[in-house]
Amino acid sequence: MQEVILTGSRMFVWPGVHAETGENVRVLSRETKRAFVVTDRACVEIARRVAMSLQQARFKVTGGAVPSTKGVGKPATLKEIQAKLEKRKAEETLVVAVGGTSLLHMAARLAGPRPLFLVPTTLRAQLDTALGGSACPLVGEGWIPPVAVFSDPTLIRTVPLREFIAGLAEAVKCGVVQDPDLFEYLQTQAGAIRDRSLTAMEELVYRAGTVKAAAVNSPIPGSGARATFRYGHYVGGALERLAGAAVLHGEAIAVGMEAEAFIARQLGWVDDDLLKAQNKLLKNLGLPTRAKGLPADRLVRPLLDHPPAKPDLPDSLGHAKGPAEITPELLQAAVAAVTK
Repeated sequence: MQEVILTGSRMFVWPGVHAETGENVRVLSRETKRAFVVTDRACVEIARRVAMSLQQARFKVTGGAVPSTKGVGKPATLKEIQAKLEKRKAEETLVVAVGGTSLLHMAARLAGPRPLFLVPTTLRAQLDTALGGSACPLVGEGWIPPVAVFSDPTLIRTVPLREFIAGLAEAVKCGVVQDPDLFEYLQTQAGAIRDRSLTAMEELVYRAGTVKAAAVNSPIPGSGARATFRYGHYVGGALERLAGAAVLHGEAIAVGMEAEAFIARQLGWVDDDLLKAQNKLLKNLGLPTRAKGLPADRLVRPLLDHPPAKPDLPDSLGHAKGPAEITPELLQAAVAAVTK
């Protein structure tokens, strides 16, 4: 059993924890009697085990399942599931969300001021979504974090291979800009991670979660924390928007990290060794390092017309600085390097 402490929240990591959700929620919410479990159709069987554990912990359990992936984000979907919640004395009900990134985002809006517990079922959700503000309900002017996150590495073993590999980009990102020990762990355990060894996955989720928690817990995020959130997103975000469903989030971020490491090298912040080490690790984990065949001008143009916030980039392995000044010529060279 391992635990990560977040601001106003806690993340528990161990095999089988999703089936023990009820007893843990009972300890953390002793007075609440009702639980509403929200999930998507792809995670119904997992949600049933979560609901059973809640019933065994003496909660009155109701809930609902929404369409998977694209349907989760539709306003009509949220309205429909919200109507079910409002019938159940919602002010006295806690919300337990079981699913991946899209489902957790929707659950945050659904919960509002109610106690929220997360059971992330994908690697991206465990390493990123469940730990950051994006899955915390917005109330008034501030974010309310989930009461607790239950990250079960056994759930990752059934995630489709491509989706699993894409989720690994979140760990690589944390290692490059914040934690060289995590980077080394990914290097030495790449084979076990690809094979989804339970021991390796538990350690990975704990280590990467600890790095992300340090960034989330920063009262005034510095370059390292900002890079932990955004490294790879300057170029990768544009790639994801351009490619749409053809590229997964983690795949776009992996290519984005390659482009942004190129920029850091051209600025003289890092040497060739970092570029080579990052490239080798991404390849060893099965992540893409290039978006070959994509027209470079179509990727560059939106970044020039509507520049994102200047990125923080690595200046050594496990450390970042910034924001970086990126000229149009440098951006074009970086994009060309990852699209040729």
